[in-house]
Amino acid sequence: NSVSGVFDLNLKHGNSNKLEFSGQFGILGTEIFAEGPFAKKKSATDRVPSFLVSYRYSTLAMIGSLGINFGTNATPYYQDAAFNLNFPLKKNANLSFFGIGGKSNIDILISTQTKQLYFQGGCLFFLKFQIKSFIFFSLNLFFEIKYLQLFP
Repeated sequence: NSVSGVFDLNLKHGNSNKLEFSGQFGILGTEIFAEGPFAKKKSATDRVPSFLVSYRYSTLAMIGSLGINFGTNATPYYQDAAFNLNFPLKKNANLSFFGIGGKSNIDILISTQTKQLYFQGGCLFFLKFQIKSFIFFSLNLFFEIKYLQLFP
């Protein structure tokens, strides 16, 4: 990339009370989203495992596949997905598995005409001792593949 940045990505836990779905259609991307518990709560204070999954696709690529011309060939093609699986352990402990990945390319003249495929995932452990004391352990995996498109 010509420009890059550093950011902190924090996925929220899925809804532990009820199953929910949502979607969004925007000019830059179309998204679907689902979250909910793995099991029903037995009491109001019960902590149950939950999940969160999302998928996003380039709206401009969908419109371009219908044959609509934007006046340029530099249409961004991308799709990505993310998940967060949350497992409450004992009273003050939590274990999460998360991941985000996708692929993208754009055909512009300053580009090297490469495509990208990436994935980042990991495991997160959190244990709270008191109000201001906790242990936080994270294990992450990241890979990125850039490849040339030899044939259209």
